[in-house]
Amino acid sequence: MRHWFGGAVPDFVVTPGHQVDSESGGFGHLALLSPNVSLWVYDVGSGERVTDLQDAHGEPMSEVLSGSYGELPRFRGPEGTRQVLAGQAPSSGAPENDDGQDEQTLRFILTTTDLADLLAQAEQRITELEELVSDGR
Repeated sequence: MRHWFGGAVPDFVVTPGHQVDSESGGFGHLALLSPNVSLWVYDVGSGERVTDLQDAHGEPMSEVLSGSYGELPRFRGPEGTRQVLAGQAPSSGAPENDDGQDEQTLRFILTTTDLADLLAQAEQRITELEELVSDGR
């Protein structure tokens, strides 16, 4: 089963904007929504890039492109995958480490948006098993 990712309220690509001073004497950055950013998806365990993705229509894709307002569109990950890492696709000329990975790319974890459904299914199955045990089967 392929699980859904993206398309939820918190799923936006954000980059730091102008630096601003805070009242406490520190500083921070304004958050900017980033449209049309290419994102690569990675395996949580190995860190290797994953290209077996599908868009919302089931069409194959190898990377995810943020929408016109920076929103992360809905997509499906590889078969059975419930968590992935996502980060901006490396730019050409970015420094790489010994594994050929872009050292400056931050990666953020995405959990399937199907999680609530998966938990409901697990709860239902537990209830069914408890009924079987209580009936002595």
